[in-house]
Amino acid sequence: MSKKILTILLIVLFTGCITNEDESKVTIYYKIPTEKLYWGDKIEIQIEATTKNQYLKKFTVHSFDTQYGKITLKDTIPDKKTLKYTHIYTIPPFNKDSINIKFLFEAIDDENNIQQNSCELTVFSQSTVLSEKTGYSMYSAKSGKPDAFSLKNLQTIFYAIADSALTDIYNYDNPEILNEDMSREWRSRTNICFIKNNSFNYMEATDISVKSTYLNSVKQPVVKNLSNDDIILIGREKAYGVIKIINIYDEPGSDNDRILFNLKIISE
Repeated sequence: MSKKILTILLIVLFTGCITNEDESKVTIYYKIPTEKLYWGDKIEIQIEATTKNQYLKKFTVHSFDTQYGKITLKDTIPDKKTLKYTHIYTIPPFNKDSINIKFLFEAIDDENNIQQNSCELTVFSQSTVLSEKTGYSMYSAKSGKPDAFSLKNLQTIFYAIADSALTDIYNYDNPEILNEDMSREWRSRTNICFIKNNSFNYMEATDISVKSTYLNSVKQPVVKNLSNDDIILIGREKAYGVIKIINIYDEPGSDNDRILFNLKIISE
């Protein structure tokens, strides 16, 4: 999306001063965008502060959001009755699909009359809907068939003979399970971490939703007790993608025991 300055304007006059007398002494008008906004957009905020007394002695503008906190955008001493100020604000990247940004305006005059106003904008990420790759079968370690998976090559491999640097996920053969049952446990030889989160919206997964959920979840080097329809987010320091278990086949014998899954990968 091209960087653009949005100038659709809304003028609002707020009150809310310290006393009723103060309400008529200091006023703040502002003009803000009203259409849908995205990361990277440049928005124009026009502000006019005025006093009926001698002069304004302080004027500030702050932004606040849950990721970056409170940031000072303007802190000045106007030393005049009326200040007209235009701030060009570039919307920064966020780790969510959408977030609210609050702008706080404050003006103080020479007699310490204060006006404090605020407005709030909702901005959206330019997120990418992840495409799905389907139909991968990773067999039981006891089957003699491909029992591991390479994320780099997006193909199943044999744990016993594959390059360890390519063995991102494998079906762990638990020595405590002596029968032919699958252990239903995944591990990694490349430090892949797992997060089982069945409330994650796999169908509408975007790069932002995967990254945000992965960042804010507890990561484990092992994922156990895999079941049909489990959703597993994967990554290292950063999120890599998300896997959905389609079906687990644990049949008599071990030759055809396997886990069928689909996945969505974040393109870097």
